[in-house]
Amino acid sequence: MSVVKVRNGDMPTVSVITSKPVPKKCIPEVMKATAEVEVEAPVELGQVILKNICGADIIATRRVKRVT
Repeated sequence: MSVVKVRNGDMPTVSVITSKPVPKKCIPEVMKATAEVEVEAPVELGQVILKNICGADIIATRRVKRVT
């Protein structure tokens, strides 16, 4: 669905999806929330990035390893 920025990761972003469908009218709110957040690596597959955005969680769809 979208991507979220990752700090200190082997990739600059991680792809994310919602845990359940959200109403079409909520899409701008979801996109704004994902654009404003940045997570610290490591990120695990299935990790909840944001909770309860329009009734759904934002979940990572891949793993991002930490680099030093």
